[in-house]
Formats: sequence, structure tokens, C-alpha cells
Amino acid sequence: MLETAAALLLAHVLADYAFQTDWIVENKRRFSVLALHGAIVFAASWLALGLAPAALPLVAVLTLLHMATDAAKTRLEPGRLWSYLADQALHVAAIFLLSALFAAGWSDGLWARLLPAGTPAVLASSVGMRRSGWPMPGTRRAAPPAAPVPRS
Repeated sequence: MLETAAALLLAHVLADYAFQTDWIVENKRRFSVLALHGAIVFAASWLALGLAPAALPLVAVLTLLHMATDAAKTRLEPGRLWSYLADQALHVAAIFLLSALFAAGWSDGLWARLLPAGTPAVLASSVGMRRSGWPMPGTRRAAPPAAPVPRS
């Protein structure tokens, strides 16, 4: 169960931060854009679980919950801190709940046979640590301060 949850947390961070552009965030009220984001969530989740056919129901349910949560967020004061935190809390809760229900999601996949035990946890934690330097979706990173001019 923990390997499944860790792999899905990794996929979530990638889908919601690394692969979600500002354009997707700004246009997610349109179903076609929400569906595009859902396809990214689906692909990242299934790939993280090692493309296991047995994991397809887990990935499908997780994707539908993710899309429903995001659809609600786009209509309930998007851009507010509380809506962002609630959105992320619901995504993480769904990941852990579904990981408990489909505990073999990781062990049925390709990566469980090829990678050492504990790999999903290491990857998820390293992405989480790296996340601290990424901007929140929908926000633009400020330009770095100009370097001081050397005085002669």
C-alpha cells in the first residue's frame, strides 16, 4: 500500500506541478482543458505504477476524482489559498484512500519487478523536496534580483 501511495504521490506532483502549465490552470473551466489535465493525471499515474493492467481501475477512479476536485475548485474561488489547500488535501486523501483499496497497484506493475524496494518512496520524497522551489500552478515566478554592479 505504501509503495502504491508513494508512486501516486510522485505522479500527482508531476501532473499538478511539472506538467500543468499556466495555460491549463487558467483554462481548466473548459471541459476540454480539464480533460487534458485528466489525461496527464491518468498517464502519470499509470506510468508511475508500472503500466500494470490491473491498476487501470485504480488509475481511472483516481483520475475521475482528481478531475471532479479540480472542476469544483475552478468554480469555488480559484486562486485563493484555502481553495488551493483544500484541493491538494482532497487529492492526497484520494491517493491514500485508493491506495488502501488497491494496495497491489505498485506490486502488479513493471517497476516493482525491475527496481529495488522502496524506490517510490525515495522518488516521491525527492520530488517533494524539489517542489519547494517550484511556483504554485497559476502563479508566475518573479524574476531573480539583478546582480549588484561591482564598484571600481
